[in-house]
Amino acid sequence: MMHPSFPLPLRDSAGFTPASRLTAARERQHLHRPSLSNRPGHCCSRGATRRKRASASRIWGILKNVVQCSNSVRETMPKLKTHSGAAKRFKKTGTGKIKRGQSKMRHILTSKESKTKRKLGKSSYVSDGDHAKVSRMIPYA
Repeated sequence: MMHPSFPLPLRDSAGFTPASRLTAARERQHLHRPSLSNRPGHCCSRGATRRKRASASRIWGILKNVVQCSNSVRETMPKLKTHSGAAKRFKKTGTGKIKRGQSKMRHILTSKESKTKRKLGKSSYVSDGDHAKVSRMIPYA
């Protein structure tokens, strides 16, 4: 039982409070407009949350900011990524050639001649066929 100092909610002849009458009117309004309920993003579409529609001035303000941001980004982008494995294995010379180490000097050295080991210990250059591929991997070297 409610305390007598609290007013009871006003009800009309059908027993509706003003809030429930308004809710029922909104439901009827959406039932008579089925084309709106199928639109994505509309408050009655399946699985959508209730959203306010953005005004045209707000949309243009957002687009203006996006364009301004994208112009400033384009000046510095795109950065090329250096292949970290290639950066450890190749170096560019002053003339633009690419130096590389030679293989077959890690193990089984007792069966190799001293002359062969001396030659394999020196660095070599990347061949012309592989030059473009390796230079793409180390753009800032």
